[in-house]
Amino acid sequence: MNIRKILAILLGAGFCALLVAVALYVIPREQGEVQVSVFAPSTVKIGEPFTVDVSFMNEGAAAAKDARLTVSLPEQFALVGSPADVRFAEYDIGELAPEGLGKQSFILIATGGAQSVKHIEVKIAYVGGPNGKTQFETLGGLDVEIGQPAITLNFETPENVFSGQNFDIVISYENATPSDFERVRLVLELPPVFQFTTSEPKPSQSNNRWELGTLRRGEKKKVVISGAVLGAAETYFRIKAQLSAEFSSRSYTVAEQEVTTGISTSPLSLGVEVNREILGYVAKAGEFLDYSFVYKNNSPIVLENLTVTAVVAGEMYDFTSAATTGFFNSLTNTFTWNTANTPALAQIRPGGSGFVKLRVALRDAFPITRLSDKNYTLKVRAQIESPTVPEQTGATKTISVATLENKVQGRITVDAAAYYRDADANVVNNGVFPPRVNQATQYTIHWKLKNHSTDVSNVRVSAFLLSNTRFVRVVKSTIGTQPRFNAASNEVRWDIANLPATKGILGDPVEAVFQVENVPAVNQIGQSVELLSETTVEADDNFVERKLKSMDRELDTNLPDDQSLVGQDHEVRP
Repeated sequence: MNIRKILAILLGAGFCALLVAVALYVIPREQGEVQVSVFAPSTVKIGEPFTVDVSFMNEGAAAAKDARLTVSLPEQFALVGSPADVRFAEYDIGELAPEGLGKQSFILIATGGAQSVKHIEVKIAYVGGPNGKTQFETLGGLDVEIGQPAITLNFETPENVFSGQNFDIVISYENATPSDFERVRLVLELPPVFQFTTSEPKPSQSNNRWELGTLRRGEKKKVVISGAVLGAAETYFRIKAQLSAEFSSRSYTVAEQEVTTGISTSPLSLGVEVNREILGYVAKAGEFLDYSFVYKNNSPIVLENLTVTAVVAGEMYDFTSAATTGFFNSLTNTFTWNTANTPALAQIRPGGSGFVKLRVALRDAFPITRLSDKNYTLKVRAQIESPTVPEQTGATKTISVATLENKVQGRITVDAAAYYRDADANVVNNGVFPPRVNQATQYTIHWKLKNHSTDVSNVRVSAFLLSNTRFVRVVKSTIGTQPRFNAASNEVRWDIANLPATKGILGDPVEAVFQVENVPAVNQIGQSVELLSETTVEADDNFVERKLKSMDRELDTNLPDDQSLVGQDHEVRP
């Protein structure tokens, strides 16, 4: 057989194989195809249920078996009867004969997304084809436009209020559909600075929840809430309302709205500063803090019988050191200044100002008992009030508040110690002790790190070898890095990337041990020989974003930490 005949046979066989493969791929799709159509309103309202119909038909010659319909919903759509956060549903169709028809309906509700277009996706998965084992999927879907809410929700509030001034929040809602809404509920998100007074109707729970019952078609109602805010001037607070209704025994959001209101400069202003700084002061353990509470009458009338209170909170305060002209309640950590202890508060003329002071120390030691005891802060909430009220403010008294929060920086310490006899480090140091002129004696240097109340990074411990002292070796380190010696500068340096808060306060400190050797000179007879300069530790405080630094003493041949040498002479001998 010649080459041409062999090639012709091979090409023919390949072409036949290709035809078989195409047939195997195409035939099942032609004979088992199921068509899907999805029908729904083109536009829907938020909070109004609507029906989606899915029709399907088997246009193939083989049965579609084990068919299942899957519905995938976008955000802000829910399947009525299922939890509001469920975005997926599946229905069992079973077997669909050739030319068989089917239909599945389900009810959806939009819970948000006004004036947007969302896509609903459906899928039918089934088994079909000549062998009855091929898996098929048919996709379908449609876009639905979300219009306005079925229940309109509106706020009526002042654009600006004074701190302490009573004002009304009017929330009106109206059913804009031809259907009734059952078990309507209103929930408000109120800021911490808001002080609830009353409402009509009365709240059902926690002064922010109202069970409003049935809202008939076309019906309009309102909820009126009265209260005040106690906040700093030139700040803003947000109030959010959420209206829900019940369908198929489940509650769904039908309307949401929010409003932002500003706090205007009060007729009576108050400010707080610490150590002459208003913002950003970083405190240190053991220091004294001088607080000033500065007030001013911004109104056109005389304000009388003023009272200033300051609630001071923080575990680092040492209240036994508090010094002030005000009264102190140590049960609530509240300081109070009034006419009885501060006569200047009897009255303040228009434009007049003044201040009261408080001096208090911080503890020198951090109160650490658990691993979570870290990142200490100091908080002060001050308030000034007067029963005198300027006209047209609508308040029962004139009030202003101010707050101040300061962070306390951490502390990292190093303990440097030298030993001749060092059984704990399992080291035998060569040489004689007390040291002798021109004879080498070895010592071990211990560096122990304690990190107190904040996580730190870029830790560096360093010191210099002194007076005929040389570096021998690193004995050990309890962390992943070891001290390094720079012969050019005579510096020993230990770098550590990170240390967590409370390391060495709770549990063992981080420790490194290295060995040095010293040869005393003749001019050092009868003296203690310096071995190592002051040890310095520096680190970045990750909480306050500042550099921490501390030091420990120089080390010499006195060796006060080596208890085995107590009572012995430590001076250099001839």
